[in-house]
Amino acid sequence: MPQSIILPFIVSAAGKSLGSDVESAVSLLLAEAERKRAWLSSGSEIAFLSKFYYPLWLAPVDGFSLVLDGLDAFSTSFTIHKLPDITLFIEDVEKGAFDRGQFWASMENHKKTFSGFAEKIDVRFGCLISGKELLSEIHKHLQDAFQPGESFSVVLAPPRLDVKAALERAEEFASLYAQARSDLNALAYCLNLLKETAARHEKMIIKEIEFTVDFYEKEFSKLKPEVEARVNQLMEELEADIAKIEKAFGKEAEAKEKQMAQLEKRLQQLETRRASIIDRLDKLRRKAGAAPLERALSMCEDRIGELKKRIDSLKSSLEKSRRQKESEISKLRRNREEMVEKEKSRLQQLESLRDEKTRNKKREIENLKAAVSQIADQIGKLMEVKRETTRRLSEMLIPWHVDELSLACLPFCLVGHREGDKIETQIIQPMRAAAVKGFTYAFKEKIMGFRASKLKLHLQPRSKAVGDMLRFALERARLDKSFEENLMRTAASNNLLRLRSFREAASKGLEKLKALGWIGQKEISTLHQRYLKGAP
Repeated sequence: MPQSIILPFIVSAAGKSLGSDVESAVSLLLAEAERKRAWLSSGSEIAFLSKFYYPLWLAPVDGFSLVLDGLDAFSTSFTIHKLPDITLFIEDVEKGAFDRGQFWASMENHKKTFSGFAEKIDVRFGCLISGKELLSEIHKHLQDAFQPGESFSVVLAPPRLDVKAALERAEEFASLYAQARSDLNALAYCLNLLKETAARHEKMIIKEIEFTVDFYEKEFSKLKPEVEARVNQLMEELEADIAKIEKAFGKEAEAKEKQMAQLEKRLQQLETRRASIIDRLDKLRRKAGAAPLERALSMCEDRIGELKKRIDSLKSSLEKSRRQKESEISKLRRNREEMVEKEKSRLQQLESLRDEKTRNKKREIENLKAAVSQIADQIGKLMEVKRETTRRLSEMLIPWHVDELSLACLPFCLVGHREGDKIETQIIQPMRAAAVKGFTYAFKEKIMGFRASKLKLHLQPRSKAVGDMLRFALERARLDKSFEENLMRTAASNNLLRLRSFREAASKGLEKLKALGWIGQKEISTLHQRYLKGAP
C-alpha cells in the first residue's frame, strides 16, 4: 500500500492542528448546527456522523506532484498535436550547413513542413484533477499534513483503491508531459538550427562580398595606371597630330598670304598707274593725242581685274584650307575621345562587374532571410501551441515532493439526519478557526443554540474550491447505485457516535472548549444527553 498522508479536518488560523479531541467536539457541534439549520421539526435527529477520507493520489512528476482523483469522478480533455516529420528537416539543414545549394534546396523542400501539425487528437484524461485554484488549495491542505494517529481508524471513500490504475494514469500524464516538453525542445532545436545555419551562410555571403570588392579593387588598382598612361599617350598623340596639321596649314597659309601680299602690292601699283593715266587722259581729251593713253588705261584695268581675281582665288583657297584644317582637327579629336572613352570603359566595366556581383550577393541575403523567416514564423506558431500545452500541463502539478505514489487523505464528515423514515445526508468539509479580535468571548456568545449562521463567524470552510470538489465528486460517484449503497452502509457501520473512543474524545474536546470559554455547560449537557451518553 502506498504511503498515506493524512490531512487535518480542522486547523487554527495559523494552520496548526487543534488536536483530535477538539476536532471530534467541533465535528459534533457542526453536525448539530447543520441539523438545526436544515430541519424545522424538533423530532429530527442525527442518524449517523461518519468521518471519511477522500482519496487523492499524489504521483511524482519531474520533482512536482500530480493530483489524481481516487473516485475517478473528474476528467480533463486535451488536444494532442503531433509534430510533422522534423527528422528529415534537421538532416537536410545539417547537410546544407556548408553547402549553400543544399541549404537553398532544403528551404524549398520544407517551406510547408511546419505549416501545421501532422495530426490533432482529442484525448479525455480520467482521474486528473485540474484547476489552478483547486490545486492551490489542495497544496495548502498538504502543508498541514500529519502522520495517521491511532485514536480511530481511517475510513476511505471508496473502501478499495485501484493502485494500478493510479500508476497507469500517472505514467500516462508523465509521458504526455515529457512528450510536450520534448516536442517544444525539438521545435526550439529546429528553429535554432535554422537560424544558426542561415546566419552562417549570411556571414559566408558577406565574406564573399568583401572578397569580391577586394578583388576588383586590386584589379582596378592595377588597371587604372595602365588606362591613365594610355589616355595620356592618346592625348599627347592628339596634341602632336594637331600641331602637325597646324604647322602644315601655317606653311600653306604663309605662302599664300605672301603671294597675296605681292599681288596686292602690284595691284596697288596698277591702281596708282591707272589713276595717273586717268588724270592725264582728263587733260589730253581737250587736246589731240589721247588714244595711246586710252589703250594704256584699258590694259591697266584689265591687269587690275586679273590681279583681283587671283587675290580672291587665293583668299578662297586659304579659307578652304582653314576649314579643312578645322575639320581634320575636329575629326581627330572625336577619334581620340572615342579611344579615351574606350580605355576608361575598361575601368567602368570592372566597377560594373563589382557592383553587379555585390548587388546579387546582397539580393541573395535578402532572399535567404525571407525564406528563413517564413519557415521560422511557422515553427514559432507551432511552438506557441506546444508552449501553451506545456503550460497547461505544468499548471496541473503542485510544488509538493513525493518519492513514490502516495495517498493524500482529505477528511470530511458525512452527516445523516433522520426524521421519520427519511434520511438526508450532508457533507461537512475541512474547517478553519477564524482569527478575530475577542475570539474567545465572541465564540462563546455566538455558539449558543448551535446556530450555523453564528458558527460561520468563527468556523469557516478552509476552501470553497475543495468543498465544491467534494460535493461534486460524491454526487457524481453516487450515481452508481452500488457505490451509494456501500457509502451509506459504511457510514452507518462507522457511525462515530457509536464509538466509545469518539464519544470520549468529543467529551474531552467539549471540556477544552469550555475551558477556553467557547461554550458553556448548558451546551455540553445538551450534547451529552443526545449523543454522548456513557462518555466520562
